[in-house]
Amino acid sequence: KVLGICKLPVFVAACTELAFFNSNTTSYEPRAWTRVERMLAYTFTVSPLFVYLDEGYPSQPMDVDAIIARDPESFQKDASGALRLVIRSPWGPTASLTHAEDIDLIQELAVLASSARPLNPMRLSASDPEIHFENTTIVLDTMHYTLDYDLEQKMGPTHTLIKLWREAVAQRDVDHIGSIGSMSSAPMSSVDTSVPYRQTSCLKAAWLSRFYRRHHKAW
Repeated sequence: KVLGICKLPVFVAACTELAFFNSNTTSYEPRAWTRVERMLAYTFTVSPLFVYLDEGYPSQPMDVDAIIARDPESFQKDASGALRLVIRSPWGPTASLTHAEDIDLIQELAVLASSARPLNPMRLSASDPEIHFENTTIVLDTMHYTLDYDLEQKMGPTHTLIKLWREAVAQRDVDHIGSIGSMSSAPMSSVDTSVPYRQTSCLKAAWLSRFYRRHHKAW
């Protein structure tokens, strides 16, 4: 356990960004180790923003004011209207810690985060780059939440899109294998290379065809 805790800063530094889940039904935020991860990510991740997710993603629109109203101690809105997360203390009366003996290791990680040279651009560009629990905030990436919600409204539920895409891929592979079999069994002189590759019926939908071409250059 201690070895795993010691490796935690390295694991966080190996990540590009932090994506966190703000649950409306389970109290994740007060957990000490949840707060430790955010503290370390504010120091060691190279993406300046934390990615915000909750139960409404991506089927419901984001309501920033409702998020803040549910937990005003953890979320704020700045002058531009951006949602910000407060970096809260992983110890003290508001923190939940299952094993009290972990507090020494948590405080050591806090010292490390405070003394290390930050990699996170948000912290590097802050007017005060120090971590002040309950006061330091970081801007959250809510753009992808909104974009994915808009996409779902236009295209339909995400799981349906994935299902259609997988079916299209499978059908293309079947047709491609069949085409190779036909070519290998025919004399070389009878192969007409001027005939374009046949598009599968699953890819007749314009948006799916464009998506497939973008991600499979050989198509």
